[in-house]
Amino acid sequence: MIVSPSTRQHVGAQLCALLIAATGCLGSIGDAADDLAAVDDLGADSSRAGLVCEPGSLFPSPAPIKRMTRVELDNTLRDLLGSRERHATAVPEDDYGGGYNVGSTISQLHIETYLAVAEAAATEAMGRITTLWACADYSQACARAFAERFGKRAYRRPLEQSEVDVLASFFAAQQSAYGGPEAQRLLIARMLTSPSFLYRAETGDAGLAAFGGPADGVPLDRYELASRLAYLIWASMPDDELIAAAERGELSTTEGIERQARRLLGDPKARGGLRNFYAQWLELDRGAELEKDAALFPRVDDTLRAAMNGETRAFMDHVLWDDDATLTTALTASYGFVDASLARLYGVESAYQAASALQPTGATSLDIGAAMGETVVAEPALTLASDGLDIWGTSDAFRYAHFSIDGDGGIVARVSAMSGGSEWAKAGVMLRDGTAPGARNAALHLTKAHGIVFNRRLLDGGATVSTAVRTASAPVWLAIERRGDVVIASTSDDGVAFVEAGRAHMVLPSSVHVGLAVARGNAPEAVRATFDGVRQHGLVKVDLDPSQRAGFLTQAGVLARLSRPYETSPIFRGMFVLDRLLCTHLAPPPDLDVDLPAIDPTKTTRERTSELTEKGTCAACHTVINPLGFTFESYDAAGAFRDTENGKPIDASGALQTSRGRTAVVGVVGEGGLLSALVDDISLHECVATQWLRYAFGRNNVEADDCSLAEVDRRFAVSGYDL
Repeated sequence: MIVSPSTRQHVGAQLCALLIAATGCLGSIGDAADDLAAVDDLGADSSRAGLVCEPGSLFPSPAPIKRMTRVELDNTLRDLLGSRERHATAVPEDDYGGGYNVGSTISQLHIETYLAVAEAAATEAMGRITTLWACADYSQACARAFAERFGKRAYRRPLEQSEVDVLASFFAAQQSAYGGPEAQRLLIARMLTSPSFLYRAETGDAGLAAFGGPADGVPLDRYELASRLAYLIWASMPDDELIAAAERGELSTTEGIERQARRLLGDPKARGGLRNFYAQWLELDRGAELEKDAALFPRVDDTLRAAMNGETRAFMDHVLWDDDATLTTALTASYGFVDASLARLYGVESAYQAASALQPTGATSLDIGAAMGETVVAEPALTLASDGLDIWGTSDAFRYAHFSIDGDGGIVARVSAMSGGSEWAKAGVMLRDGTAPGARNAALHLTKAHGIVFNRRLLDGGATVSTAVRTASAPVWLAIERRGDVVIASTSDDGVAFVEAGRAHMVLPSSVHVGLAVARGNAPEAVRATFDGVRQHGLVKVDLDPSQRAGFLTQAGVLARLSRPYETSPIFRGMFVLDRLLCTHLAPPPDLDVDLPAIDPTKTTRERTSELTEKGTCAACHTVINPLGFTFESYDAAGAFRDTENGKPIDASGALQTSRGRTAVVGVVGEGGLLSALVDDISLHECVATQWLRYAFGRNNVEADDCSLAEVDRRFAVSGYDL
């Protein structure tokens, strides 16, 4: 999706301020500098009120050595080698620092898996070795040139000549033992296991005189700053242009950092990088908490859980890139992203059907490869016929009726009838990068006599891989969808409950085609297939009831994660607001029994929670936690809205305790609700800035960060609290 210049300007100001703070230097950013006088005083309510922070001064703070996280490793291999696989899934789970994923500890298992990842990634890279090696032979001159060029990208800095010597000698030894191609592969693998690749160590540059500063602080060198900028915005390595800017010394000024930050934000990779932050901030990867008691919540199946997992990600993407990108919108917007199952939970089935429908008359039909066919539209169905031989091998010949999509999404349709063609005649749904016969694609087909198959071609002009899914015949529902770099195929007998049929990791451009495809197979007779129920697959944007839903806090995925399998948890929900939105840490007392009394059908969860926590050592903290959590009691453990529990009316009254004092609220949305008190509270605004810093540094904030955070607070206010 296209990012408007105004949105990019706002987002850039927020992240540029954070990058300047990350260097420890306070300076002016763009045209916003003239607006600072209006917010120079953060106000008496600010937790940072009274700080004396001289602009242009250094405020050094700890910078722990960080190993790449699993997301960063996969993204870096993608940008370094063109990797299309998720190699980092083999690496142990990331550590946790400041509430965010970090790489810190190292174990024998880490060492073994990093070796395995390097071997696998290097083997995959051999498919592009001509481009990577960029030299005519296996000579020492070529090996040294590769070590210098590739090493500069892999290590994110120029190599010392001694490092080049070691790598060139290693290549020579491997070439002598195993030959040129294997030596190339082993050289790449060796570099991928180097600490200079796996770690982002920041040793600083005492010679960076432009920054000045006290003796106890060492500025980042220009390459370290480039890496910090790239991994903050892209969650990946610096590109060649950023490294070149660092070499020219352009990152020694706030204007240079801003210019590069805005460029990085204009790249599609910024979507994934920022999504990495928001997913961790809002704890969207806690998938296990979406498991619910099947007897109490029968509609929470795999399909609904998948929608819950994607809902807030799609919402935040839209707010950031297609709406005004403000914190207010993220907290109060009364729209959401739903599939059929989530639409039922929200009671917006009609809105979903209207929003997701793909009109057959809107499809673009064409023959791909050596094929002749036709498309006949008879609303709401369409029939495709083709004499194209197959969708297979390295080049296809078939009939295709497609729609264009930008970003995540897909298509679902029912194959209602199929005739003609051979036993391997195909009719199905396809996601495709272009209309060339050898284009990358993934497709789920119903065959004439061999059931459903999942086919994918991962490289342009590459071979097709096929997996048998299950026996089936028309009518049957087929769906294919892209979620980031993953394509997922699924089937259904009723068009509502879908079962995953397969998935593939595919790096595709933002804009792709999704559509319907038919091919006859090895038979003289053309195939003919009729499709109906054609609609977008995945999550689509719909308006929700503003009296029930507003922003991410009232989305089913967030609410269900903050619940138990069988009931809500006011404690979990209250603690989430305190920890993630207000940065208030409450340490649990030792030997605490957190289990509620047995479920009593005569009492509400609110009543039972109060009984457990209103006395003894629990009371001091729970006078803050419970009133926040109780405001969410209008939503059950699956996130559905409710008016009663156990025959009693819901009591959603509560309170918000912040730097401004205690404010009585009722419910979450609407006038007098939690959001109306929260959205303008300076504690929330300061916490968002703090969360960004914790993510960037991979640690909790310390006193030395206060002046840097005050600068980000000011910039955040100037931007209108633009995320």
